[in-house]
Amino acid sequence: MEATIAVLGGLCFASVVYLGVYFRLIKNKRLELLDWFLISMATFNGLGFGFVMFFTHGGRNSYIHNHLIMNFDSVLTISYILLSITLLLSVLFGWYIAIGMKNTTKKRTKTHLYSNSDYYKKLLIVAWIMLFVSVISYGLFTRAYGGFIDYLAFSSARRSGVFVVANPFSFLQRFGSFSFFSSFVFFAYLIDKNNKTQKKLSIFVGFILSLCFSLYVLYSWEGRVGFVFYIATFFLGYILYSYKSTLAFVRKLSIFSIFSVFLLIFIDAFLGRSGGSLGIVALFTKELSFPFSSFYSIFHSSQYRWFFDVLTAPLLILPMRIWAGMLNIDTASSFNTFLLLGARKGEAGVYGETPVDLLSFVYLQGNVLGVIIIGLMGGIGLYIIHRLVNKVPINSFRSIISANVILYVAIMTVLYGDPHHILVRNFDLIVGFTILAFLLKFRNKKRIC
Repeated sequence: MEATIAVLGGLCFASVVYLGVYFRLIKNKRLELLDWFLISMATFNGLGFGFVMFFTHGGRNSYIHNHLIMNFDSVLTISYILLSITLLLSVLFGWYIAIGMKNTTKKRTKTHLYSNSDYYKKLLIVAWIMLFVSVISYGLFTRAYGGFIDYLAFSSARRSGVFVVANPFSFLQRFGSFSFFSSFVFFAYLIDKNNKTQKKLSIFVGFILSLCFSLYVLYSWEGRVGFVFYIATFFLGYILYSYKSTLAFVRKLSIFSIFSVFLLIFIDAFLGRSGGSLGIVALFTKELSFPFSSFYSIFHSSQYRWFFDVLTAPLLILPMRIWAGMLNIDTASSFNTFLLLGARKGEAGVYGETPVDLLSFVYLQGNVLGVIIIGLMGGIGLYIIHRLVNKVPINSFRSIISANVILYVAIMTVLYGDPHHILVRNFDLIVGFTILAFLLKFRNKKRIC
């Protein structure tokens, strides 16, 4: 009965959302950041929920907490769908509230004192700086393990929370992601049709170097989703840059979606995460189960964080030894792991952490009130990010960054909604644009003087 409700409810939920996004696409001639979020919600909280419930009840789920999914009763199943609808509508209202606030604010015309050529030059400087910092920082981080190659023997243990080596430079691990931003910049240079004079051998070399080092970093992290989304950024970015019509965009997007699914299967086999013993249905049933087991655990625990994770989110960009060691801040995913397993990552034989999805996260913050308030905040935040990305003057770079934000913010946040995860996976983007803004501002002040 519960599986039937989940399948039918999830299918209806997804169908209505997809139809709404389709009409928005026809009207706007493009998909905005909100639309990508809606598609992600419909896919994972709608179709994904029904898919996992159906095959779990059919005995196809090898996930360690599949018994929690089996314990979903009719009330909880309906509650999940209704709360998903509430979250989606809250984000939708937040988006339009932000539009209303923008329209009522006095418009100001701001002229930039830099040309596209200046922007390109500064962007290229940022790309080389971040690539250099990425390699040096990761070199310092891996030195405690014997260097770049020897670290690979420790990467699994570190990912599981088993710190077998004391490393004073552990905070530099995430600096390895700076090469991601560099590769996006170099790729934008290479595909830009209006910047032929900049297509020099050094840019191609920069792209190859940053791409290879990025793949090494991703391999050392052993994250399948991060691996897939990084590679997918280039393909989606090129689609956003090169498509000529709405029909061509939909066709290319369909091919891209199928490609991403098969890429995930290939990366899973390449990293050996599932041991190659699972079929496609069993693999996706297992890998999509954690949001629903998390929701079950959080729903029945009645332990709310009352927006603690939102208020402390800015501090999570600091090294872990500060926010976790000195300030004793516990992330939502760590708390979620504690609810599921009775201990946190690295404690009492618990290896690995169960990430908290967006719906479970907002519910954890304050029941339905948390769903509505954070949903509204999320909608406003999505619109602000959408506006900031659209201000990038270079079309090719704007397309690549749009693809990155679509995948890492609008889509991935539905599955990984912990503010810590959001900040970490977008760390390179935050730092990259911060450095770029500083260089452009410094240049502008110099010209004014």
